[in-house]
Amino acid sequence: MNMKWKDSFHPYAATTIVFWSLAYVFTKLALGYFTPFSLGFLRYGVASLALLAVAVFTKMKLPGKRDIFY
Repeated sequence: MNMKWKDSFHPYAATTIVFWSLAYVFTKLALGYFTPFSLGFLRYGVASLALLAVAVFTKMKLPGKRDIFY
């Protein structure tokens, strides 16, 4: 079985490992410029924008009304 690089999960795994391993270092550096509260707010803001971009790019539908209250 010959798997092509683009069909493999390895690029995604490698990217995840790199970002995850650098998160501690970047957090330590960022705490010199931001308060812990503002850094947390910034991290959640960036994550929300990234998820919004994925939702728009994949044309994700909004949840139904009955799904919101469960």
